[in-house]
Amino acid sequence: PKVAAAGRDAALAATAAGGVAQTGALSVGGTTTVDAGAGDITLDNAANSLAGTVAVTGHAVKVADAKALDARVDAAGATTLASQGALSTQGSYGGALDATGTSVTLGGGSASAPVTVGGALTVDATAGDATLGFVHANGVTMTATGAVLLDGTLASTSPLSITAASIRGLESQGALDVASGQSVTLTATSGSIGQTPGTPATLEDPVGLITLLNGTGQGGAAVNVNFVSGQTAWFGVRSKESFQGLGISESSGLNSSTFGCDATSCFNILGQTTALADSVIANILNAAAQDAADAAFGTENLDFAIRKGYVTTIGRVPPGIDEIAGDLGSTQCDTRVTSSTSVAADKACSAPAPVPAQKAEAPAPAVPTLSAKGNLIVY
Repeated sequence: PKVAAAGRDAALAATAAGGVAQTGALSVGGTTTVDAGAGDITLDNAANSLAGTVAVTGHAVKVADAKALDARVDAAGATTLASQGALSTQGSYGGALDATGTSVTLGGGSASAPVTVGGALTVDATAGDATLGFVHANGVTMTATGAVLLDGTLASTSPLSITAASIRGLESQGALDVASGQSVTLTATSGSIGQTPGTPATLEDPVGLITLLNGTGQGGAAVNVNFVSGQTAWFGVRSKESFQGLGISESSGLNSSTFGCDATSCFNILGQTTALADSVIANILNAAAQDAADAAFGTENLDFAIRKGYVTTIGRVPPGIDEIAGDLGSTQCDTRVTSSTSVAADKACSAPAPVPAQKAEAPAPAVPTLSAKGNLIVY
């Protein structure tokens, strides 16, 4: 049947086995419930105003709203949801799902029972974030003006592409599970990948980390990673060897800023670890020969000197270090690395006790020396 406009304060309920469509824009102040059985539901007038929750059951489903849209969907076929405000949806999608809103939230799933999208998933958050829980789809294309937030595993049997200001997990649950041989493209236009805002670029963030599961990046498929200089990308992996065996493709300038983390450590594409102290040591050793380090620190073990705080009088700043702040002392103390090119002391370190000066002995009396060219008479 055709559904006419409803009153602003009314709820709308329609049931028809042959499909439901509309004759004009709908204005519904309460909930909207439409059951078309095996038929289609077409409520796609962009001027619709559906204030309450919209629950739809049918084959192919199309719903549009001029404001925010909260949709509960049970569709055997394709679903198209378009909101000029925030869009929130959950349910079962037998075919493809196309979801558009200023922000988009696709929820309702769990690790044991993910939301299933029978076809391709297309998400477009035009002015905010896109947030997904546990979702399984046959191909994924996501774009967001804000961040893409993975509050669960996003699985796909076909290629996956995400473009957003930044891309990260939530509550340590973010993961990608893409079938072996299928490409993955992750593009962060201004922020990082796998990091919560405010986390130092050189440190792992277990909360925002994106774990690569099962066949993701394997079987000859590429994991295309793109982000701007100064940002980083972080992924959870099984091991350093498995990470370096993935088909990660990116600009060579980003290799040192793309990291994998297993249960014990993190490392970049080049195999370098991420410990900040280690990067300081590497900078020094790469900038000077060992004898120059010995001259500056008075030890052959630079690593030990930095970590234990045995650095004492420094005649010059070592190569690779821009600044040494504070008195690092001559006894073990709490030193800290403040960046990849600087070392500082958390507090003044105790100086060694002065060595008592040795009392000088009185000089022996001078023995006169006499000489003469002629006769010498001494009385």
